[in-house]
Amino acid sequence: AGLFPTGLKADDATAAAPLDSTTTVSIPVPTSGRTFRLTMAEVSERLTRDWYSNTFQPLPVSIAEVRLGPDPIRLRPPTPVDTGCREDLVRVNGRPVPVRITGSAADAQARHRLNLEGCEPVTLTPGETLIITAAGSDTGIDIDQLVLTSPAPTPPSPAPASPGAEEGAAPAESASPAPSDPIGSPSSPSEVKVKRHRDTSFTATVPASPTGRWLVLAQSHNRGWQATAEGIDLGEPIVIDGYANGWWLPPSDETTVELRWTPQRLVDAALALSAIIALFTIALAWKGRRYAPESPTSAATVRPVEFGPPLPELAWPLFSLQPNAEAPRPSRRAAVAAGLATAATAALTLPQWPTWLPVAAVLGAITIISLQWRRAAALPLAAAATSLAAAAAWIMISQRRFRHPPDFGWPQRFEEIHILGITTILLALTAYICETAQRAIKRTTKT
Repeated sequence: AGLFPTGLKADDATAAAPLDSTTTVSIPVPTSGRTFRLTMAEVSERLTRDWYSNTFQPLPVSIAEVRLGPDPIRLRPPTPVDTGCREDLVRVNGRPVPVRITGSAADAQARHRLNLEGCEPVTLTPGETLIITAAGSDTGIDIDQLVLTSPAPTPPSPAPASPGAEEGAAPAESASPAPSDPIGSPSSPSEVKVKRHRDTSFTATVPASPTGRWLVLAQSHNRGWQATAEGIDLGEPIVIDGYANGWWLPPSDETTVELRWTPQRLVDAALALSAIIALFTIALAWKGRRYAPESPTSAATVRPVEFGPPLPELAWPLFSLQPNAEAPRPSRRAAVAAGLATAATAALTLPQWPTWLPVAAVLGAITIISLQWRRAAALPLAAAATSLAAAAAWIMISQRRFRHPPDFGWPQRFEEIHILGITTILLALTAYICETAQRAIKRTTKT
């Protein structure tokens, strides 16, 4: 229909009305049409901190109402929100579950929290449960949080201890019925003093209880968590409130409980082993290579590696950007075989099948050229550097253009260039194969 500027600027809107308010703007449209598009040319941004990425994000601009024509739309006075039982908002394992949303009209207009409650109990079967909420763009209601509650599990009944009981068996006291809610829920508060807290362990003091109670760790349920009370293993955790870890504590006096994330032991051992290997590698690199005596009659001396000899003379395969003009070349048949082996490895490694054929062909050709032409010895490494630089440039340009938030999903925004990273690794492997082949031929020639 045309372009009709309002003449309203961001500064004018801020001065004319307070923040978080609604302003009415009349736009004269001296024509008729079937499609009208409203464009915000400029806004005065209001920032909020994103809980996920911990960065500031601009709040969206909201158009509360659009009216076309001279006749005003008369709205009814706001009334309390009560949707009644609706089956189009929540589905559990593919089955619609009736829920009801209630609250005040003021909270609804201000987009504050409204109450959602189930209209009937939901029975969940053992195993995985899939809960899906309807999109707010379809229903006009955004469901931000669902809390599932269930009765506390029945506490285990420990058997009486016998003289031959194994160490770590359950104590002999009989357990009383469990409370109606687990510890940590609003209806049964109980003070648990945390004496020590680390990323993978807790040490807490639980007050005395004559009836027994549930100790709840409000983290996602995982059998990797281990709990001990005064050195006695409390067994595997059970699921509390659909997600948390719970252990039954029998009647006892004040108890010290140790909670530990046991998979961390394997991680710590792997880190220690990695540190030892790194130190060993540094020591080897610092010590250098020992040379054998030049003749049987000369004295056995040990001297460090000098920087004068070319890198291919070192014991371990290292890459060199300087082509060795004196290095012997393998036969054409051997070079073709190495190229086919490289192409086959690339075909089995590349994740994106539509592109595996050209990339595998290029890698095989680079292998053959590097083995047949002395001046192309550095071609694999040069191609690897080029591929890596292209991937880095793509990421920087994309980040500059789209401002991807620094969250856990940041690497997934560059899936389309994952092929370049794999290609870089394969090119480095190609360079290693070419260097190793030339050394093997050189040793054979000397022999």
